Amino acid sequence: MDSNFVFLTPESVTSLPPVDPVEEMSSFELTRYSKVLKELEARKIAALNLYEPLPYQEAYHACRAKEVIIQKATQTGGSLAGFVEVARAICGVDPYLKYPKKDGIAVCLGYGEKHVGRVIHKYLFRAGAFRIIKDNVTTQWRTFRPWDPGVLIMGKPGDAGREEESRPAPPLIPARFIKGKIAWEKRAEHVFSYVQFINGWELHAANSAGESSQAQGFQVDLYDIDEDLATPHWHEEATSRTAIRKGKIRWHALPHSKTEDLMNMIYRAEEEEQAGVELSKRVTVRIIATMYDNPYYPEESRRDNERIWKSHGEDVFRKRALGEIVTDTILMYPTFNLRIHDALRSDTGVPRALEILRVTDGHPPPDWTRYMVVDPGHTICAVGFFATPPPELGDVRIMYDELYLHQCDKHMFVKNVKAKINDEPFEDFIIDMHGANIRELGSGILPRRQYEQEMEKQGIVCAARGSRFKAGSDDIKGREEKLREWLALRDDGYPTFFVVKQRCPGFIKEIARFKKKIIKIGGREVPSDDGVRKMTHAVEAAEYSAADGLPYVKPQHNRRGWSMIDRILKERKLRAQEREMRHWDPSKSGRSLGPRGVSVA
Repeated sequence: MDSNFVFLTPESVTSLPPVDPVEEMSSFELTRYSKVLKELEARKIAALNLYEPLPYQEAYHACRAKEVIIQKATQTGGSLAGFVEVARAICGVDPYLKYPKKDGIAVCLGYGEKHVGRVIHKYLFRAGAFRIIKDNVTTQWRTFRPWDPGVLIMGKPGDAGREEESRPAPPLIPARFIKGKIAWEKRAEHVFSYVQFINGWELHAANSAGESSQAQGFQVDLYDIDEDLATPHWHEEATSRTAIRKGKIRWHALPHSKTEDLMNMIYRAEEEEQAGVELSKRVTVRIIATMYDNPYYPEESRRDNERIWKSHGEDVFRKRALGEIVTDTILMYPTFNLRIHDALRSDTGVPRALEILRVTDGHPPPDWTRYMVVDPGHTICAVGFFATPPPELGDVRIMYDELYLHQCDKHMFVKNVKAKINDEPFEDFIIDMHGANIRELGSGILPRRQYEQEMEKQGIVCAARGSRFKAGSDDIKGREEKLREWLALRDDGYPTFFVVKQRCPGFIKEIARFKKKIIKIGGREVPSDDGVRKMTHAVEAAEYSAADGLPYVKPQHNRRGWSMIDRILKERKLRAQEREMRHWDPSKSGRSLGPRGVSVA
């Protein structure tokens, strides 16, 4: 054996002096080693690793629905949850695997250009989305919890009183993920439009107050909207962009209700909630976050803000502190409430008529008076079916069914009405004469007359006037007031008007969204007394009903239809009216509504 060879035993190895690898490194290796150590330290405090979601934030991240909205109060952490969701998707670390690991596309939509720079860029690419601190026990960095005093009796002090030791968390998306350069709109103000990342993901920033629509022709995996929209219809674009990739729409906003997009999303979520759809099967999910759900909110600030917001009015407090949709002051019919106006409500002591309806599943008995009220139109024709019980059962009116017909002509109208009426006796037919008296340019025949002729062919008649319609009240203010009286609670604790909600979804949707026009007075936006009558067809049918009163008249069950004599007399009267109309002098009275100067009073 070579005398220079030394055999090392385990005992001799442990007795050798330790070798510091740094001492053996070249200057180049030492520089690289130093960078690696810094990078490892930086990754230990990566914001996405240290983020500790609150319960409602975790529910938001875990939800796999197509669209989720955080309906939040002021300063509850809703925006933080939203941008953490974006950062997790882009960095490929979403724990619920809702997004592709690479080559994805995200869009962040902000309320105005400044929102992109001050909010979106700040949350995603600058430090301070939340604060972190070194734990007193583990000495490891974690989320700062200023409300936590710790368990002092066990020698584990918490974070209360240690604000000076905390520091801003690093950016949610580390700089190392960015590939190339950010595409700036206004670099000095951090307003950007596009960022590409090393894993193939792309991020587009958009401004809802700027261009009228998002660029066409690309698909999106995550469409994130922060706060309300400056202009409408962006949600329609988000739905289209996320279709092919089965992407997600995420929204976090204080419910200002400036545009219908936000309100419609909340309404869709409410409809699924009320229908009892399982959470895992819902398309739209709403998560509510109040001021009291955020432990980071200083108690002193919470008390001060409560007092200040309440001084501005209860609606301001409810919106700012509770995240509620405050529509009481802007809705045309704020007293409508399904818990009150549900015709099939289950509580005891209700008017006798409602007890009977529970037994008949909302169908009026044969001795109740029925009315049909029509708000005509080709785009949407709304038909309300109403019933008045005998007076001894209570002074109530029931909207028990509806038709909500799209692209409606006379044949569709009569076919659907005949199926609904089912040979039941009706006392009267009421129609909006303004819409019904606008002549067709081709035939010059009134839509009302077309409906009447087709109804007569099909034997659809009422006791009061055969197949003819009674004109609904054209006093808009008067009929609005009458419907409000029907909706108001009387001395007995019940309203006059009830609706069978299962069969009247169009009416319920319309009345919940029927808002007043907002006008500016002295630079301040205030609601006027006039309603925005866009999608209010079924509500207007209810207004005509309230204005008419729908009195009780004992039904004539033995009348199958009008006799031949009735028809002849009615036709003679109608022809006389039409002859009189042809010889009317437009210069003396009436207004021109048709070709060749034909006038209608």
